[in-house]
Amino acid sequence: MARPRYCFELMSVLPSNRCWGLLSMNNSLDKRSAARMQSFTTKAVAVLVLYWVLYLPGLIANVIFYREAKRMEHIADADIPGTGCLATMLWSNIVLIVLGVAIAILLRASMRVR
Repeated sequence: MARPRYCFELMSVLPSNRCWGLLSMNNSLDKRSAARMQSFTTKAVAVLVLYWVLYLPGLIANVIFYREAKRMEHIADADIPGTGCLATMLWSNIVLIVLGVAIAILLRASMRVR
């Protein structure tokens, strides 16, 4: 798609649909290339450290970073490094929480029987 001559100068005086279309296309390409350059591996390591130090802030950070990583994958239309690690940590910790609650309920029920 060829850019009209003096397109950007004309936009200030008489904006044309073709010029605005070029600008929005360039903007979406910039967002896509910026999203493809991001990596969530460092954030995944930070979440792992937070899980060991403080469990609840680690879980909250994991949810936030995972949602951001999925949003970036949607924008980039490609896989972003670290997203799979965040997803694995999130689902494994959700399973641990569910198992912990189930064990606590079973132990409490067994205490009442005696």
